[in-house]
Amino acid sequence: MKKIVLAGFISLFSTLASAQVLVGGVNINEKDITYCQMIGSNRAGGLSTTRIWIDYGQPRFATNPFNQPTISGPDGVPIDFATVIAALNFMTRNGWELVSWQLASDKEGGEGRFVYLLKKRENQASQNQGK
Repeated sequence: MKKIVLAGFISLFSTLASAQVLVGGVNINEKDITYCQMIGSNRAGGLSTTRIWIDYGQPRFATNPFNQPTISGPDGVPIDFATVIAALNFMTRNGWELVSWQLASDKEGGEGRFVYLLKKRENQASQNQGK
């Protein structure tokens, strides 16, 4: 029984240690940050893919959030999420937890954007303190 529990802890630690969330080629799990904001919109009618942006405090995000790099895999290829919730699930699997969320719409009341405030999990944050 002790071996099974130990194997579970080792597996959990190795999963968290290798977690990567690449935003514009930057692994934000290795950055000295605690919070990030995930902004996403589901496109109606399946005409286009879901759009996801991550604001982790990078300086260029404030100037034009719609021209920002999206989340990509370890190979650098952008990840195409089917829905905003799929992106949220990806973030939680990779060391982030949901703090709060809100729905924002444009001035005309059109396309809604989901805005999620995410926090790096404590065990993930403590692993990156020395980096």
